[in-house]
Amino acid sequence: MLINGNFDMAPFETAGAISGWVVGGLGYISERQEGATTGSYGAVFGDGGDFQGDTLSQSFATVVGQTYTLDFDAGIAGVRSASPLQLRVQVIGSATLLDQTITPPEAGSFDPSLTAFQHYQFTFTANSTTTTLQFTDVGTGNAYADQIVDTVSIAPTSSPTPP
Repeated sequence: MLINGNFDMAPFETAGAISGWVVGGLGYISERQEGATTGSYGAVFGDGGDFQGDTLSQSFATVVGQTYTLDFDAGIAGVRSASPLQLRVQVIGSATLLDQTITPPEAGSFDPSLTAFQHYQFTFTANSTTTTLQFTDVGTGNAYADQIVDTVSIAPTSSPTPP
């Protein structure tokens, strides 16, 4: 249902440009090789400095009353210098369906092969024909650390509930 959920479509290493996604906030998000769970690239937040409030979103078609499962992997690359870095995950239809703030694991390393990821799974029931998934980076102290998201998917899990 999502375009480029594995973040392996060009352009790469270009702040503010991720195929299939809308980058918001200051735009410090790009596809980089700082760790990934599928392919070679992941969506890297806070790219190039100590930033927060950047958003990555994508809208997709849904069926009202249908339950969906959101799956993704998240981790922290690099070494943070302040409070733990977090990601806010929101799913929005005609109202907010999901609003969670997660704290991805961190390996404390600049080696992309050592980036630790955790798998996250959430369910929601659509309340409109178009729904938006949005990730937002939370927390400063990331001049040398970045939040990474990879392998994002949304799939229906049941038949629509009759009105």
